[in-house]
Amino acid sequence: MRFRNAEELIRNADDIPSLPQIVYRLDQSLQDPRANFNDFANIIAEDSALSAHLLRIANSSLYQFPETIDTVSRAVTLIGTKQLKELVVATSITRLFSGLPNSLVDMGQFWQHSIGCGISAKVIAGFCRLGNTERYYLLGLLHDIGRLVLYRSYPELAMESFKLAQEQDTPLYRAEQKVLGFDHSNISAMLLKSWKLPMSVRDPVEFHHSPHDARYFSEDAFIVHLADALSHSMLLGNAGEPLIPPLDPLTSARLNIPPARLEPIMQQVDREYGDALTLFLSATSGG
Repeated sequence: MRFRNAEELIRNADDIPSLPQIVYRLDQSLQDPRANFNDFANIIAEDSALSAHLLRIANSSLYQFPETIDTVSRAVTLIGTKQLKELVVATSITRLFSGLPNSLVDMGQFWQHSIGCGISAKVIAGFCRLGNTERYYLLGLLHDIGRLVLYRSYPELAMESFKLAQEQDTPLYRAEQKVLGFDHSNISAMLLKSWKLPMSVRDPVEFHHSPHDARYFSEDAFIVHLADALSHSMLLGNAGEPLIPPLDPLTSARLNIPPARLEPIMQQVDREYGDALTLFLSATSGG
């Protein structure tokens, strides 16, 4: 089976999961000028697993609040509306795919790489002095989500891509381009579009292998591009790539990050990665 583009591939997949309604309800409430933090907390409280995960995050070393946060409303107030939405989307999406069979790829390794990319993107954004760094964690976490569509709905195409990458000793995304005519990053963007996620999420994800081609959020695409390379080089899991994807030569200049600054970035990633992985495992286990 072949498709003209990633949009057609998504359209023909009959088992693509839908985002939980709670994500859309929270988004609507966040855009309502009459809504307040109690309204946001009440929506989240309807999902006990999501509520428990939010409290774990609020009490983790990622935020380092001085006192224990014991209510969802308090967590929502302290975390803030921008980061709240990113956290809910990230948690909801990872739970959708948490039970995927691992016959094609080790799913533990896949999510370890995704979390590594997310933490790396967040840390890089901090070094670039950008605000709302939690948004960059979401971009990194979702950058390879299109591969899960292939594994779930089109395993024969995924296997063909794996074999070609190994035979030709080429990055997996380039093998996907030869097999499909496009790659997992295009599939990721179309999946996120079907979920009505904004261009600010879709564009950096779609162009994380070719950030210079990003149409609207080029800097963010370069951040995810570098984060992906760091996650691979630090051996933080593996999403199926047999090789470290090549780094765009413009990355250092575009982000104003000379090679000497990569070491402190990687040290910070190393400090945050363990806690992030633990929180992720608690979210996907539903506990």
